[in-house]
Amino acid sequence: MTGDEAIKIARDYATRHGYDVERYEPVAKRDDGEWHVFFRGKDLLPGNFFSVYVDDASGTVRELVPGK
Repeated sequence: MTGDEAIKIARDYATRHGYDVERYEPVAKRDDGEWHVFFRGKDLLPGNFFSVYVDDASGTVRELVPGK
């Protein structure tokens, strides 16, 4: 899977869970068979971010971690 594919999976998942992904800039990084897609809010405010972890082999989302 490419970083762009991981971002698409993460964006779709986040949208289904109520996030307005147009308000965030995603960055994908692969590590140990998993993609960490970090969404940084375009408005730089505390807690305006979240992460989605996507399994590289299956393309399934393991976890969505909200910002704090």
